[in-house]
Amino acid sequence: SYSPIGTHAEEGGECTNLEDWAVAAGRLVVEGPQLGQEVSCFVGQRCSIHNIEGVGLQAGDRLMVLAECGAGVSVPGFPGNGIAETQDGRDFEFLAGGGVSSVDVLSSVAGVFRLCFCRPEDDPVNCGGSSTFAALVGLMN
Repeated sequence: SYSPIGTHAEEGGECTNLEDWAVAAGRLVVEGPQLGQEVSCFVGQRCSIHNIEGVGLQAGDRLMVLAECGAGVSVPGFPGNGIAETQDGRDFEFLAGGGVSSVDVLSSVAGVFRLCFCRPEDDPVNCGGSSTFAALVGLMN
């Protein structure tokens, strides 16, 4: 979390010096997964993503496996079009049909891909395409 600060400069002042920004204005918490995480799955095996760490992760948050976060299409061969969802804010299961699948066999080519984050904000459609998964979490290999 961060502590935003406000200015106490006189009315009409420019607030150009660090000393002008010395009044605490509240607390800012930036929620989401921590950067730099790595997960592995094996071709021909069930694939799920466990122990994602972050701040304020919650049920419904989603990850997507992409070549580049925020662009392109899902990597072929990942269950659920490469989209995984969490129910507990830590472990993610790939989607199948209308919900979370219990059988998620990986059939993609071997490689290193990016794991990207999206919070649906009460509307799962918001996290339905690659452009909404712009935040890099780490690597999937």
